[in-house]
Amino acid sequence: MRRALLLLVISACLTLVSTELAFGFWGSGFYGLLNFCLVGLCGVLVLFAIKKKSKSITALSASLAFAIVTSVIVSNQITGSRTKGVTRDAEVVISALGEYHSVYGRYPSTLLELVPDFIYEVPRARVSVFVERDFYYSTVWKEGEYWLSFDLPAFMAKGYDSESSSWQTGD
Repeated sequence: MRRALLLLVISACLTLVSTELAFGFWGSGFYGLLNFCLVGLCGVLVLFAIKKKSKSITALSASLAFAIVTSVIVSNQITGSRTKGVTRDAEVVISALGEYHSVYGRYPSTLLELVPDFIYEVPRARVSVFVERDFYYSTVWKEGEYWLSFDLPAFMAKGYDSESSSWQTGD
C-alpha cells in the first residue's frame, strides 16, 4: 500500500510539472503525449491487475488515472488564469498605442517607441511560470492598423485586431 501511495504522489507531481513544462516550452504536444502514455500505462496495469487479482496494482492504476484527470483540470485552470493576466497586460499596451496614435497620427514601428512617454516598460507575455515572451506586434499587415498577439498553449495564439477592436484566438 505504501508503494501505491508513493507512486500516486510521484505520478501526480510528474503530471503537474509536465503541465507547466509542456505549456512553457513545448506546447501541448508533449503534454498530450505524456498523458497518452500514462493512460496506456493505466490500461496495462488494469489488465495486469485483473489477471493477477492484485489490489495494489488496481490501486496504482486508479492513482495514475486520478493524477491524469487532476493534471488536465489544473492545467486548464492555469491556462485560463495566465491568459487573462496576459490579456490585461496587453490592454495596457493597446491603450498606450491609442495614445501614441492620437499624438503622432500613426502607430509606432516597434513597441519600444512607447517607452517612457506612454508606458513605463513594455510588458512581456508570461504564459508560463518559467517562460516570458515578447508580444508580437505588427503594423505591416494593414495600412493604418496594427496587430498585437501572444502565444497560447497547443500552438495557438490570441491576437488583437485594431481595425475591429477585438480579440481573436486561432492557430
